[in-house]
Amino acid sequence: MGLLGCAKLAGEHFPEAVQIVDLYHAQEHVWQVARAVYGSQTQAAEVWAKDACDLLVHGNIEALVATIAALPPIAPPPGQSKSIPEQAVGYFTTNASRMRYPTFRAQGMHVGSGIAEAACKTVVATRLKRSGMRWTPDGLDALLPLRTVPGQSNWPQNRPFDVNLALPFAGSTCLIGKSTTHKTPQSADLFAF
Repeated sequence: MGLLGCAKLAGEHFPEAVQIVDLYHAQEHVWQVARAVYGSQTQAAEVWAKDACDLLVHGNIEALVATIAALPPIAPPPGQSKSIPEQAVGYFTTNASRMRYPTFRAQGMHVGSGIAEAACKTVVATRLKRSGMRWTPDGLDALLPLRTVPGQSNWPQNRPFDVNLALPFAGSTCLIGKSTTHKTPQSADLFAF
């Protein structure tokens, strides 16, 4: 699924979410244009890409699009109808609202996906991709909320938590301590989530 597919999916399921194109991924598009027009590993490509990336980092997408559009025309890659710069103009124009990096940073948002990817790896993959693991969709649905509980310091003390509902789906979950139905889990109560 490409960027637009992900954006559509996010819009359907999380309509209030702010969508941000990973800055480093967007910079890869800039460098792809530079190499296509000026050649790979040339001084001209490096100078152009650094200037173009500066426009991108500062959220000046309209100027970036104008800079790309002003490049000398080149032929499209084999089997494609548009050149690399033409494709980039479409990419940056379509995603301009998702590339307002200074605005996002001013709001305390991250503009790279590294933190989310690391969280997925740490919170989800570490637990769910162990040797011999097999999960059903119901099992995943039951385990993933539990996986995040021990690290949450703000878990409401009165939130119902039914250990008995989680047990049939939780794979190799180990419960220790005195967890009972409708007791808020504590990190000492849950092990190996």
